[in-house]
Amino acid sequence: MWHMFFCSALAVGLVKGGKVQAIDMSTETYVRAIVPIGACYAFTLWVGNAAYMYLSVSFIQMLKALMPVAVFAVGCAFGTDRFDWATMANLLVVTAGVAIASAGELNFNLTGVACQLASICAESVRLVLVQILLQSRGLK
Repeated sequence: MWHMFFCSALAVGLVKGGKVQAIDMSTETYVRAIVPIGACYAFTLWVGNAAYMYLSVSFIQMLKALMPVAVFAVGCAFGTDRFDWATMANLLVVTAGVAIASAGELNFNLTGVACQLASICAESVRLVLVQILLQSRGLK
């Protein structure tokens, strides 16, 4: 919590001190662009941390290997990525590896896996929304 306070205070200080230019943003743009990103981030933290109550740290790390698969799928759905069978084949290999690791997990808990997968999906949506926001402003 303290690092968030420090970063916020530093950002305000830099803007007020004239070192960084403030961004003019309407309330409508803020609600449409920034709030969904913040909501996805909050949901990611919530269910991602909840998964630790049900699963081992090592198993959660194995499940996190699905992140590139989720980001690619969400990116294709939102139109920021172009579907490619070669990329999909590579991602299927990753998915198969995670499935094999999951099958061998001694302390498998469906609630924990659901929490972690929900966290991965929310983080993927957040990353794609940030990409869309930056591209709409001409940044890459």
